[in-house]
Amino acid sequence: MKDQVLSISQMRHLRDLGVDTSKASMCWLREPNNHTRYEVFCTNDDCYEMSCLDPVPAFTVQDLLEIIPCTLFCDKNGNNISLQPINYKYKMSFYLVKELPRYEAKYEDYITKTMLIYRTGRTVIEALYNILCWLAENKLLEKEEKK
Repeated sequence: MKDQVLSISQMRHLRDLGVDTSKASMCWLREPNNHTRYEVFCTNDDCYEMSCLDPVPAFTVQDLLEIIPCTLFCDKNGNNISLQPINYKYKMSFYLVKELPRYEAKYEDYITKTMLIYRTGRTVIEALYNILCWLAENKLLEKEEKK
């Protein structure tokens, strides 16, 4: 199970980048008799009520896929990347590709297949984590402005 969720340090890094981790479907809990060992559990109300066990949210692949935007919009030079299509002509679509021996998480122009940005990882979850970090660092996870 540990290979199917982000690590504690990865989750803390995402939180520090401003990513909302409250929707994580898993949770790391410290073992009561061993203060250096953590186990991962499905998130429920009990996880966070056990604050003495130092709960840390943990994203799964599915959680990451739900957070990462399906499309970004940018100008014709690939600059001024935004989640909003206003004044932007080119749509960049998100892809997850297995390029042996790694995985690529990337945004490409959906017509020309010109690559805007990509991040790789040894595993699917690592590639998704790396692209999510890039999105958060570039403030591309913010919701569309309310009209």
